[in-house]
Amino acid sequence: MSTQSFSTLWLNLSSYETEHVTETILIVGSFDCINLNFHSFYSTIVINLEGSSYSCPAIGDSNLPSPGLNIAINSEGDSLTINQLGSYYSSNVVVYGTTTFVSAVQYGSHDTTTVTYVGTTAGFATCPSGIVYQREKWSEVSFGSVNTFNTIFVDGSNVAHPPADILYTTTPLAPPDGLAFGTFDSYGVEVTTTSTPPAGTCSYL
Repeated sequence: MSTQSFSTLWLNLSSYETEHVTETILIVGSFDCINLNFHSFYSTIVINLEGSSYSCPAIGDSNLPSPGLNIAINSEGDSLTINQLGSYYSSNVVVYGTTTFVSAVQYGSHDTTTVTYVGTTAGFATCPSGIVYQREKWSEVSFGSVNTFNTIFVDGSNVAHPPADILYTTTPLAPPDGLAFGTFDSYGVEVTTTSTPPAGTCSYL
């Protein structure tokens, strides 16, 4: 549990490839920069975020702040639940593997949660690798307003029939992509079969 504000938080739960455990993380403070790494199998991870306005310093030449919540998870068979009670921040979740179930609940407003699925082989030896588009399942519920939930699929081109690229597009959040109980909630999707993954993927934070 962290009750700090205006701080940078790091947590690595990856030693010995943890299996069959339950991890609950509580962040109470606001204006933090949160970075979480997970390497586990068949485990349950619950992240409760009670603060708002998470933000990390700008990266490179960009003047824009990077997402305030950054998660990298290399796993199979895990369940990752993110409960976002606060407002006004963006989150970036990178999932390596094809059997990790992500559940996001946006209780606050003006939040953007992006889940990037990356096919990979053990140890990131080949990354991206294979096809993850249309194999993943997730759960998204927005109780707040003006929230965005994105899924981005980074698929390797080393398969017989890679999917067609889909440029980033948004639609109103609705089934089967998620449930919206607020107003002006959106779902965004992108599929890229490029062999060069986006910056910040194919590695831990």
